[in-house]
Amino acid sequence: MMTGCRALLPGVFQLRHEGAALVAVLWIVVVLSILVGGMTLMARGELRTVQTQLDAVRMDMLMDGALRMAAQDLRETAGNCDEITIRHYVIGDTEVQVTVVPSSGLISLNTAPPKLLRLMFEVASGVDEYYAEELASSIVARRESDAGPLISVQALTELPGVSHQIYDKVRDLVSVVRRGEGLVDPRAAPLGVLRVLAGGDSGTAERIDADRHERAFADVSLDGLEAGLLSPATYSIYRLEVSLEDEGGVWLRTIWYSPGMELAGSRTWWPHAPTLRTDRVDTR
Repeated sequence: MMTGCRALLPGVFQLRHEGAALVAVLWIVVVLSILVGGMTLMARGELRTVQTQLDAVRMDMLMDGALRMAAQDLRETAGNCDEITIRHYVIGDTEVQVTVVPSSGLISLNTAPPKLLRLMFEVASGVDEYYAEELASSIVARRESDAGPLISVQALTELPGVSHQIYDKVRDLVSVVRRGEGLVDPRAAPLGVLRVLAGGDSGTAERIDADRHERAFADVSLDGLEAGLLSPATYSIYRLEVSLEDEGGVWLRTIWYSPGMELAGSRTWWPHAPTLRTDRVDTR
């Protein structure tokens, strides 16, 4: 009996040894699978990062090229552009749209009369009349102080009472170009500025915007706009806007340009607006 039991023991030990080895092998396989899976995910993440960077470089080159082509067009026409125009450029196999907005159609933070500044804040940002008056007074006080005029649109956020929410609602309506009495040329005014000039009447603004695209501007009725805030004038400083769409969203860039400036080697094309704004709006 004992002999029989002893005869079975080596087999039992062998089975246990083989079972432990099998478990060890399975653990090794699991660990290797995790490592390989992790490395694969890391590689995929790195590839996505590289692809995103390549997309950004491509978008940057396309936008920069289109803006330079639009700037060259303005140079060749000596900047004689007194209305908003949309220009299309083909770069490689991509069509890029550039919108040219004369500064004469925008509200000058540095020369606009207080009434126009108040209307802008009241209509565009939705604050009440009294708060709008305070904001307008803040701008006037700044430009008449020792600090001097605002050197960029973004400088609005440095003034008392101008929150980022208010800034976002007015930034596309303004410039820091100093011109005459700071009145607005309705030929070049974006729809948002027309709405300000109409005291918030969207119907009047939309009618004028539609009419000026369909007929000679001399035949467009400006009834409904604040006549005392209007003045046809041409200033050869322009806001150039470009947008491009990819799978992840829309890339936007805005620059300020004067046809008398050199383009070579400069990403900041107008010293009075030293920031080059590039935004990516995620649409996913």
